[in-house]
Amino acid sequence: MILRELAQHERLLAGLMTERAAAISFVRNQATTGNAELRALSAFLLGTAAKAASLRETVRQIQSMADEQRRRVTAAQRKERLLVKLKETKFAAWRAQTDRELEIVAQEAWTAVRNVLHRARPSPGE
Repeated sequence: MILRELAQHERLLAGLMTERAAAISFVRNQATTGNAELRALSAFLLGTAAKAASLRETVRQIQSMADEQRRRVTAAQRKERLLVKLKETKFAAWRAQTDRELEIVAQEAWTAVRNVLHRARPSPGE
């Protein structure tokens, strides 16, 4: 949205400069140029200069807004990457803890089964 507005204002500025150059060229190429034509050209040039200055300021403001938006997007992307990394790190730690607990439970179960089987087996002297 901002970039579209920026492009539109830049096109307006370029069109204004094209109009200005065409007006100057037109007056220069006239066989007879009188005071009225020169005054009209002067007024036109003053008007286009003011409009061009206004458009340049608008373009500068829009570029500043676009730069700020880029900075915010970059910061948000960086924060997202950090959150994803933190999530992955915490998940890996949780997974390791769960694996350790599962290993302990498995060892205890194996030991319990072995003890039961060992007690159930008659001893050689009985």
